[in-house]
Parts: sequence; structure tokens; C-alpha cells
Amino acid sequence: MAGETYSYVSLGSFSKISCVITVAAILLFRFIYFYLSDSDGSPIVETDVELVSLFGKQNRLNEKRLRCADHPFSNPKPVFTKSAKIQFLSVGDWGLDLSPHTDHDDGSRDDWSVRTVKGISHEMEKVASQFRDSSFVLNVGDNFYQYGIDDINDERWDTSFEDVFNGKRLSELTWYSTLGNHDWKGNLNYNLPDMNTHSTLDHKGVMAQILRTFHHRNKRWCMPGFNYTILVNGRTPKSVGVRVRIVVFDSQSLVQVNPDKESGAYDHKYVPQKRKVIEWLRQALCSNVHSDEWLITVSHHFFYTVGNYYPPEERLPPTMEKEVLPILQECGVHAHFHGHDHVTQILEIMPRSENKNPVNRNRGILQIGVGSGGKTNGNVRGDQSGLDEALGSGNVKLKYASSTAAFALVTVTPKTLSLELINYNGEYPFDITVSRE
Repeated sequence: MAGETYSYVSLGSFSKISCVITVAAILLFRFIYFYLSDSDGSPIVETDVELVSLFGKQNRLNEKRLRCADHPFSNPKPVFTKSAKIQFLSVGDWGLDLSPHTDHDDGSRDDWSVRTVKGISHEMEKVASQFRDSSFVLNVGDNFYQYGIDDINDERWDTSFEDVFNGKRLSELTWYSTLGNHDWKGNLNYNLPDMNTHSTLDHKGVMAQILRTFHHRNKRWCMPGFNYTILVNGRTPKSVGVRVRIVVFDSQSLVQVNPDKESGAYDHKYVPQKRKVIEWLRQALCSNVHSDEWLITVSHHFFYTVGNYYPPEERLPPTMEKEVLPILQECGVHAHFHGHDHVTQILEIMPRSENKNPVNRNRGILQIGVGSGGKTNGNVRGDQSGLDEALGSGNVKLKYASSTAAFALVTVTPKTLSLELINYNGEYPFDITVSRE
């Protein structure tokens, strides 16, 4: 009996060991699949493996709380609203430092307006509280003036963001964010000789804004990568009522102006190559898109402007106009949100005859500029006649322009997209509604 008992225990132990090995294999497979692919299953760049390894400890500390994305360089989790319509806010260029001390080189400046950014925050809280269907904020960049941020624990997270946009309702909303040119200046502080081996840029500079998404203190910041797609679904009692696909892309890594391409800000293993960004953008906008989806893009930069960067010969390098805009027109994008120029402006960019396959030749792309969140140096310099003269009559239609700081409230239904502008004084100076087709 003793021998039989011994034999039985050994067999049981063997079974337990087999179960442990099987479970471990499954977990390893899941790790490899989810951490080496994005949410669509396509492989990410090889260096992401190093980044996940670098930040893995923090991920484990944070894994019990609800994050907007599973891991760095993945798409955010799909958003499901509680009603059939989708509402959100959009704002940009707000990243002032409101700390009491100004003894650092990115401290208070003459073109900063504390009154403006506090007014924007106050009015955003009022609107988010009044319109309870508001689900998130689209943040179009220049989050930390003048020279970006140091790391994921920098005090500027509090003095520029958490303590500024601190209303009760506003604090409940996820801030889907992109990078601006001033955010990229943060890389210049850490442009070290060994940056291509194991640089501090792995968790500083612009990487700090990406990794903050997964930090244990973070409750609402969402920037899981340089480029990502948000799928938003408005529900009816029986089905999905409206679908919105929001494609966020880092336009600064495309235009590379201020800081310019010779600055060293982009000489890092995680910075996406321009060609790959263009390819990714076409894939994100033109592939596997539902026929009833609204398509919205978000970046820091514009295609055209009547603000400080007018006239057209003073605008950005042609990347946005010549390479990005044709993709948006070909894929049928409905609206593009941007900042950079410190004015509030609404333009409609009409499809041109030379475009190969514009989805609808009678509908343009609504370009929505909300880059006036904190600075006071915005000036409206252009008008419709100037746009017609420079770009051809009717190609770009000016709907609204003002140097007064404002943000946008957007409401999307299956058939219409409605936009209201609210300025920092609480006024509603402009609204517009467009049809999906």
C-alpha cells in the first residue's frame, strides 16, 4: 500500500507540474501576442519590446486601475457612450506653467495669459457639467510651454494640467492627446551622446507624455503612442447608434519645424519615420472602415490658416498640404482638429479636381482650429479674398475666425456633426452643422 500511495502522489504531482507549465505557456503566448502587436494585431516596431520591458514594472503597479490603453504604442480601448449621440470637447495650446515660481527658463512670458487658460478651464467645466453626454476631450497639443516636460513625475503635470483643468466633471473625462512642437522641445534637454544605446529619452522628453498614460497617478491623460486610433460608439437600447473613428497623428514628427530637423530632437530610436507615419495614416483611415462611420483626424498642425501663419507662403512645409491632405480627402475624412496657430478658426477645405478619388466632391473637410487655449499672441491676418487669391476661388472656405480664445463642443449623430465654439468669457460666438454625406 505504501508503494501504491507513493506512486499515486507522484502522478498527481506530475499532473500539477503539467498544469503549471501549460498555464505558463498560455500566459507567455498572451504576453507575446498583446505586447508585440497593437490592438488590430499588426506588429509594432522592434524597439517597443525594449520600452515595454523598461516600463513593465510600472504597468504591473497600474494594472488594477482602468487605463485607456493596455500598453505603450497600442490603440486606446474602444469607447461606448451611454446615449445614441456622441459628445466631446476639444482644446489646444493651453500648456502654461501656473506654478508660483518662475525662475526656470520656461516660466511665465508676456504672451501667456493666466486669465485666458483659467477662463477656458472654467467654461469647459460648465459645459461638461451641462452636457452630461460629453465623454472625452480631444487635446491638440502644445501641452507644456516652452520646452516640453522633464519626466513622468514632473511637477508640471500638476501646475499645467491637473491643478488647472480641475473641475469635478472635467476631471472625469479622458483627455486624448497629441504632441505639439513645444512638447518636442523637451527632447533637446536630453539629447545625450549615448541616446541610441539606452538614453534617458526612454522615459523623458516626449516619451514622458506617452508613458504618463500608464503611470499609477494618472487618472485621465491618454497618449498611448505618437499615432493611434480611437473607436467611439454611441449606443441605442438595441444597437450601436453612431460610430466615430478618430485618428490621432503626430504632425510635428512630419513637419519638423521649431524644433527643426537638424536640432537633434528626432534622433531617437522611438521617433517614427515620416514614411511609416504616412503609410500608417492611410491604413488607419482607408482600411476596415464601416460605411456609416464618421472619420475625424487630430494633429497639432493645420493645412491652411488665416492666423499668424498667413499668408500661405508663410505656412508650414508642404508635408501637411501635399502628402497628408490628399489621404484625408481620398479616405473621406469629415473633420480635422488642430492647434498651433493661436487663433480660433473654422475652414472648409473643398475637394479639388486633381484629387484621384474624393469620396464626395460636394463635401469638404471641416478644419477646426482650437489652438488658443493659453497664449495671447494670436492674430487673424487673412480673409476669404486672400484665400481665393492664393489657393483658387472656392477651394478653401472661411467659416469663422477670431483671436479670442475658445474651445469646441462637438455633438455627433448618425447623420450630422454639430459644433459650437465657446470662448473664455462664456460666449457662444459660432456654431455649424454638417451632414455626413
